[in-house]
Formats: sequence, structure tokens, C-alpha cells
Amino acid sequence: MAQPAVTADARLRFRSVFIAAGMILAVVISLNHTDTMVWTIIHGALGWLYVAYFVVTHYQLI
Repeated sequence: MAQPAVTADARLRFRSVFIAAGMILAVVISLNHTDTMVWTIIHGALGWLYVAYFVVTHYQLI
């Protein structure tokens, strides 16, 4: 039996959820780290870029 193809609607939904998760994670990190709404809004708009920056600058990965 062939597996059903992933529809464009499912891809769009996944993309939206992925972007929203990055935005939420960035807002939570920013609120815990800076405690200012201006930076929280900026970091929320940047989403995953801020999350990646935070991980690289605040955690030693190796």
C-alpha cells in the first residue's frame, strides 16, 4: 500500500506551528532574561533567530 502524500495544507499548518513555537519560545526566553517588554516584542518578532542566538551565546555546546 502506498502512503498518502502530504498535502499542501498539512505543510502550511506545520510551517505555521513551527514559526509560532519559535515566537513563543523567544518571548519566554526574553521575558526571563531581560524583563522588558520592548526587547520581548523585538525578540518575539525575530523568533527562531533569537532562540539560536541565545543558545549560542549563553550555553557552551562542546
